[in-house]
Amino acid sequence: MEKMRAEVFVPGHITGFFEIAEHGDDLKTGSRGCGVVIDKGVRTEVAVKEGESTGEGGCLSIKTYINGKPFECPVTKTALKSIVKGGYRIEVFHRLDVPMSQGFGASGAGTLGAVIGINKILDLKMGEEQCGKVAHVAEVKNKTGLGDVIAEMTGGIVMRKKPGAPGIGEVERIGKAREISDSSGPSDSYVVSFTAGREIQTSAVITDQKTKKRINAIGNICLNEILKSPTEENFLRLSKIFAYRSKLMSKEVNSVIKELEKRGIESSMIMLGNSVFTLTDEPEMVAEHLEYLGYQGIVSKIDYNGPRIWR
Repeated sequence: MEKMRAEVFVPGHITGFFEIAEHGDDLKTGSRGCGVVIDKGVRTEVAVKEGESTGEGGCLSIKTYINGKPFECPVTKTALKSIVKGGYRIEVFHRLDVPMSQGFGASGAGTLGAVIGINKILDLKMGEEQCGKVAHVAEVKNKTGLGDVIAEMTGGIVMRKKPGAPGIGEVERIGKAREISDSSGPSDSYVVSFTAGREIQTSAVITDQKTKKRINAIGNICLNEILKSPTEENFLRLSKIFAYRSKLMSKEVNSVIKELEKRGIESSMIMLGNSVFTLTDEPEMVAEHLEYLGYQGIVSKIDYNGPRIWR
């Protein structure tokens, strides 16, 4: 039997500030906060071939790859094992145009893409919201993310007002997107981002009690402030306040943010990563400054389309 294939793109998500919300139900666990969805993310190809049953009601095998190389991808595997029954040989190929473990929502994007792809191939009859719930729960179980999936499905600059999976959490965009068929929205801004240091493992941060207490105290203040004045400028300003007061900012990130300040560029740390982002209508100028400072900028537009199936 020939392999059945599907290919899905899911945009990345950059969090500016957040507040952790734990619950006994993984669907209700999540975060409140604010972030921006970008048009660079993860393109996931899923290939499925029927095989002999394992006798355990599960998949015969799931193999995962990132940029052509074998990679464990525990979040993707957790999600697929929770919904696929019977003997199948599944291969998942993630192609990333955002860095891993640097706060770009790559694990959520890749997992959501894999779930949407397997849903299409096997005709599991799950709506997009249900696909999002599966991906969200897999992220929570693996402690890799708390709010990326619901934001990536929403698009734009997303205020996460109530924690939880898609259909349970409550979100609101900053600005109202025009009702048109392309990716345009209420903002002409670009997002310029770059990595400034080593990777950060999300689980190490969100499981530390002292760190969580500090994050939640300032995260709650920032969310209340953005809800009073939901603008791009306020989002960037509050993100910077959160980065400093949460004490999550590394020396590398602090140094480059101060260098950009000298050049009249306001920026902040990406949560959770040793990375920096800014919103600008002059991306070339920002990229030139970054190149002078020795960094390679990632220039992207704000994404309003959410996940899309390519084939």
